[in-house]
Amino acid sequence: MDQVRDTFGKLAHISNVPTIQKITNCLECYLLPSLPQSPPDVEALRLYLILPEYHMFEEPKKFSTLIGPFANSILNLDKPGSKVLDYWWGSLKPRYFSRILSENQKKAQSQSVSLSQSGEQLHNAAFKNLHAPRHPFLHLHLKSTVNELLA
Repeated sequence: MDQVRDTFGKLAHISNVPTIQKITNCLECYLLPSLPQSPPDVEALRLYLILPEYHMFEEPKKFSTLIGPFANSILNLDKPGSKVLDYWWGSLKPRYFSRILSENQKKAQSQSVSLSQSGEQLHNAAFKNLHAPRHPFLHLHLKSTVNELLA
């Protein structure tokens, strides 16, 4: 994962904006929509560990086109794939997982202004589609974030 982080770090410093836009567009339009609920191989699940290192996952403006669809693909994984991903998340170094949680918390907070008027709807929708036993880390983080938004 350190090599992944280093590589994506170098990519983040590319000054060629059209290249970054093309990469992001490919992820949004082709890769994310094609992720299956039942990955053909365990190796295909590595995308779920690697993609959050891409610097555009830190951009709140990409929530609806990149971050949200990625999160939905995680939530829609079948049980075997979900178990593997949960195991891998549990074995990550804290600095990696803390970064993901921190970024998602910032994104949720940046959305809070527009969501504050419909906070109860957000709360209901978030927990309606979330399967706690399948994704305990994600469930705890989302529950905490939604409760903070409603406070």
